[in-house]
Amino acid sequence: MLLFSEYLRELLQAKGMTVSALSRLAGVERTALSKALAGQRVLPYDALDELIYHLRLTPGEEERLRTYYDAQFEKEGIRRARERVGRLFSDLAELDFSAPAFEETRLLMNLAQYAGTRAIYAGVTNVQPLLRIVLTEELSHPNARIELTVPPTDTFLGDELLRRYLGGQITAEVSQIIAFDASGSAEDSNLHNLSCFCRIFPMCLLSRRHYHPYYYYADGAAARYTDPFPYFLVTHSCVVCLSDDGGRAMLLRGEDQVACYHRHFQALRAQCYSLIQYTSDPVEVLTVYDGCTEKDGFYPDDLRRPRAVLRHRHGQPAAHHTGRLHAPGDRPARGRRHRNPGRRRHGIAAGPDAGLPLCHPARAGPAPAL
Repeated sequence: MLLFSEYLRELLQAKGMTVSALSRLAGVERTALSKALAGQRVLPYDALDELIYHLRLTPGEEERLRTYYDAQFEKEGIRRARERVGRLFSDLAELDFSAPAFEETRLLMNLAQYAGTRAIYAGVTNVQPLLRIVLTEELSHPNARIELTVPPTDTFLGDELLRRYLGGQITAEVSQIIAFDASGSAEDSNLHNLSCFCRIFPMCLLSRRHYHPYYYYADGAAARYTDPFPYFLVTHSCVVCLSDDGGRAMLLRGEDQVACYHRHFQALRAQCYSLIQYTSDPVEVLTVYDGCTEKDGFYPDDLRRPRAVLRHRHGQPAAHHTGRLHAPGDRPARGRRHRNPGRRRHGIAAGPDAGLPLCHPARAGPAPAL
């Protein structure tokens, strides 16, 4: 309500119009208009049309005022989550799925030449070339495998993988463990988790079943402040440990070190939930969605864990999403509100042509904590 009230006051000031004059022109009681400006009352929708007409708003101003008016009827967390999902599909609509115009032809030096005897790398100008070389060498391996615990908020690695998926350069099995936040308020945590999902969603569409994300819930970030390299990436030949901000890295190349981190990743993955499951059956997409909704379109209150289904065009692989990625503050139209951030979960699904998402939950037990 405050956004609408504040913006309406700005418009009045910008147009040089008083409350009394606008009330008289729009046919809205002065008391009702004053209370709306103070955030104490919601004006009728027909009154909004009159205000827009007599304030002579530009299309941009009208769209913004109507957006703020609609926001009065939903919680702030839901509005922000809806905007984030809207940006996701705007980004997907602009994503060019055609082959890139150029590609890297060869490395100027291999990992051994670049690394030498160094083990610690400081600064993104040193870390990013290291990661590019490691990825390129691993992808040339006949049984390429990449395992990482780096969060989706690391935009460099995410963009690097997405670029290679777009270029059709990745046939490796890529497994990623993602720690969803459950430490702060439910609203902030859910928005953060939703943003993480939006970052990996394009890779799920492009991977042709080669990208496998897993998740668990983390109650705090204390461990990240005591460990200088809390995240790692494992290939057949090396391990790259990364700092929280991605600005420092440690390279491990011993066979025993690589084997140790590979076993550690496998042990962690066994305790996680799979975020995506793939299918090419459109009937399964509809069946899963139909089983998670009531006749009126709302989600039953007793459902917890999502199982979202994605199907690519022309019979290519589809995916089920199984993470707690509901809009913060989102709840069924009736029934109690779930406050435990580790219990209530919604998912995102795409229809037979990977079109608009459908959010729906499914049953689950408690989330694992690593």
